Formats: sequence, C-alpha cells, structure tokens
Amino acid sequence: MKSVNPLLLKAKEDAGDCPHNHICLEGKREHLCKVCAEYGDKVLFLQNGFPQKNSCPYFYTFGDDGICTCPVRYALYNE
Repeated sequence: MKSVNPLLLKAKEDAGDCPHNHICLEGKREHLCKVCAEYGDKVLFLQNGFPQKNSCPYFYTFGDDGICTCPVRYALYNE
C-alpha cells in the first residue's frame, strides 16, 4: 500500500477552493503550471503558459507573468 505524504494531505485540506478536485495530485503532473521561483511563504512565480489561468482561484496575473498561492502546488513544488 502506497504511503500518503502528510504534508500533501494538509495542503489538500488548505486548498478547499479547488474547482478541479485536486487533479494535480494524480497522474504524471505534466499539466501543472511551471514554477520559475519561490517567493515568501507559499507563493510561487510562474513561467508563461498557465494552464489553470481562467479557472483557478489561486492564480493571479502579475504583469506578463503569474503568481500561484495554491497550497497543493506549493507542497508539490517543495516535494
């Protein structure tokens, strides 16, 4: 039986507003927004091409770039 990462479980609870039912926790994760840098506590700067831009409550436009505040994406980035 595969063990579950407790940090990912906590992040999933914190990301209760996810309209995608936390699909990023399944599969190969090739659909995730690409991170170019971490900034502060649970904030990620994203590279161009934001697959979840129009439907994610954790995505914010920042000039030509994007910012992600999703607890699950942050946990995956630090995994």
